Amino acid sequence: MKKLFFIFTSFLFLLQVKSQVKYSTEAKRFIDYDTTSLAFIHALLIDGIGSAVRAKQTIIVRNGKITWVGDAAKASIPKDAQVVHLTGKSVILLAAVS
Repeated sequence: MKKLFFIFTSFLFLLQVKSQVKYSTEAKRFIDYDTTSLAFIHALLIDGIGSAVRAKQTIIVRNGKITWVGDAAKASIPKDAQVVHLTGKSVILLAAVS
């Protein structure tokens, strides 16, 4: 679980700086998702503020920022989004989502 959290947090950081930096071939080895739109679907969501854990959640990320979090059944996934299936995985959000 710690490894997944580290990978997810690192990925969000890399997405945020993607538009500002050209990556070397060496750095690209560590980038799993090279896109501006991602949909993490069917995750077990822990919000980091003490609310109940929520199952089957979707997180939409655009240009390095979380733009939507909610029930996977209600998610409207952007057509250009790369979909990452997180069934059986947990995600911890440490910042407020607006």
